[in-house]
Amino acid sequence: GKLSRLFLPLAQIQDLSANTGKLTAIYVKLDDPKRTEEVVAQLKNTLTDYRIYSLEEFVSLISPDNIPMLQQFIRVIIALGVLIGFLVVFLSMYTAVLERTREIGILKALGASPLYVLNILLRETILLSLCGTLIGIL
Repeated sequence: GKLSRLFLPLAQIQDLSANTGKLTAIYVKLDDPKRTEEVVAQLKNTLTDYRIYSLEEFVSLISPDNIPMLQQFIRVIIALGVLIGFLVVFLSMYTAVLERTREIGILKALGASPLYVLNILLRETILLSLCGTLIGIL
């Protein structure tokens, strides 16, 4: 999970990661969290060659907001999904109209207006779309 921790003796974790004699991170737990900025500033002054972050800064570094172009990528994927959904509905309705050519002809022969036939097909399309959306959400 996010910021998962594993506690092992230092020598053992160095052997497991093939980093004998090396250290990648040290976490400091404060008794008073209100002093975080003060302690971070002191550590930065003392350990100038190292990167030192508070927990909030560290979490912000690994958040999805810091991944370049991620939001645009997600929007493109959503747009493609919506486009494919519209195409599926369009093709199914087109097929339904082709299969019902005879029924539509009978309706017109009985005096149904083109608007009435269109209304029937649109209601069926909306009903199928709503059912598909509900099934997709569940």
